[in-house]
Amino acid sequence: MIFLLRPLRFITRTLTEETSPRQMAMGVALGMLVGLVLKDNLTAFLCLFILCASRVNLGLGFISTFLFSWIGHLVDPVSHFIGYKLLTAESLNSWWTWFFDHPVVPWTSLNNTVVLGSLIVGLVLLIPVYRSFIPIAQKYSPSVEKRFKKFRIVQVLWGLELGSGLGEV
Repeated sequence: MIFLLRPLRFITRTLTEETSPRQMAMGVALGMLVGLVLKDNLTAFLCLFILCASRVNLGLGFISTFLFSWIGHLVDPVSHFIGYKLLTAESLNSWWTWFFDHPVVPWTSLNNTVVLGSLIVGLVLLIPVYRSFIPIAQKYSPSVEKRFKKFRIVQVLWGLELGSGLGEV
């Protein structure tokens, strides 16, 4: 039973933890970056690592990752165009040759036009998404947190201990 409650407790903690609007906005922005980049490569893993290692709201980060993964398919034609232009630019040929000669770089899949383009789109949109979400978080986060904490299941999961001597989750 305890193993079933751990994920629920993690979700309630990440959704109700005391985070500032800036941490919430950065969680959404980094989640957007992770969501836009195609998965199954080192680039997506590094973006996800940055999201998890940062002091941001992980609940909003994972929710925005999920949402932007779906939106990312709509952005793929634009990402392909940007990636293609960057990979075929004559002025960047020597740099790409030097870059792709390194042993770890092929795992990043940055030679894929959609991966490179979606990374660039995500990096360009990172600051605007961050800045645009701060006022939303300032306005709605206190009321949403207050309403969410009223539910009995959230109160139980928030205060749930595994028992004496077993330690914290």
